[in-house]
Amino acid sequence: MNNNKLDRMFASGALFNLAAGAPLLLAPSFISQLMNLPVAADNYLFIQIAGMAIIGFGWIYWLIAKEPQRFRPLIMIGLVLKVGVVAFAYSYWCMGVIGWQLPALAFGDVIYAGLFWRYYRHTASEQADAA
Repeated sequence: MNNNKLDRMFASGALFNLAAGAPLLLAPSFISQLMNLPVAADNYLFIQIAGMAIIGFGWIYWLIAKEPQRFRPLIMIGLVLKVGVVAFAYSYWCMGVIGWQLPALAFGDVIYAGLFWRYYRHTASEQADAA
């Protein structure tokens, strides 16, 4: 794989997380209505904490984009968390607790989880050679 493409992949993952997390952090009331999330006003704190966490993981993807070999172990953490987000979003949607909007957004996490897994597997031999 071309390292420039890999750098762009993780950088785009960082931007995806920033675009997803910033609205949660800055406008929890608007986002809860837009995403059809049943949240009381006194629980916006949890939406904002989620936004901060999403942005934080975006920062980690940015670090990976800059130095993929050095930060390779963090890829698996990001992959597991993306799968977790997808599992929660789709399970709550299937139970009828939330609308379709969050699972639709979480489909981006499905795509990135697949790309991260592909990269992680592809670089396993390179990592072994370096050790």
